[in-house]
Amino acid sequence: EEEGEGEGERGREGEEERGGEEGREGERKGGEEGVRAEREAMGSLSLSLFSALPSAEGSRRESVTWVDKPTRTRLLQKLSHTMPLRLSLYKSSCWAYSLTGLYLLLSLPSMPPLCHQSGMLPSWAFGGLLVVQGFLSYMNDAVCTLGRPTYFGWPFWEAADRFLAWVLMLNTVLTARLWGEVGSGGGAEEGGPAAGNPTAGRMADARLAVSAALVCSCAVCYPVSKGYELMGKMPQFLLWHSAWHLVPNLLAILWMSMLILSLIHI
Repeated sequence: EEEGEGEGERGREGEEERGGEEGREGERKGGEEGVRAEREAMGSLSLSLFSALPSAEGSRRESVTWVDKPTRTRLLQKLSHTMPLRLSLYKSSCWAYSLTGLYLLLSLPSMPPLCHQSGMLPSWAFGGLLVVQGFLSYMNDAVCTLGRPTYFGWPFWEAADRFLAWVLMLNTVLTARLWGEVGSGGGAEEGGPAAGNPTAGRMADARLAVSAALVCSCAVCYPVSKGYELMGKMPQFLLWHSAWHLVPNLLAILWMSMLILSLIHI
């Protein structure tokens, strides 16, 4: 009986020990599960917060997502109803080239001999091509780009417009460098005012600043407008492409006017 009671007591003690171990094991597992659940909750919160932040990679993908030409045409056609004034400015700005060309041709008799030659072309040819460029720019930008049918088709007008535009841009840069010497000094036989005239020097510096602004406007306006066009942001494209047409031409007219005035008053 004593042995039975001892075995029963040892059995109860063993059960208590096993129960205690199982309890501790359960507490440990419960604690681990609690920690795991807490980590998962924190991870979910971090993920949601991170996804709410703008992603640099996503921004990079958006910046190189181009819109095809038919879609851009449809977007421009919609702007004829939502932004008619901006679209009208865009179409009218194409003729700025022709205005500059006519002004150059009319101003040539009043300009010094050095200005009778532009960067790569005689100045009369430069002016004539600027007049033609206004027409080509209008056909490509204001007619074909808006989806209107034309003779010869869009590829012809686009190629003609871009080819002549780049030729004239290169000639403009070279002309700005060549004509920058006009009026900076020298005698009348050199096409400029008398050397040492302070007024002539100030006018020459002002024209140099205008020339630099002209070249910079060419370097900035076209790439920015092209980027907006390829991304399908057509309202911004209209503004920057209008600036590409207007700003360099207005600065060129200002430069020629300053030169003529300096020659008249000095």
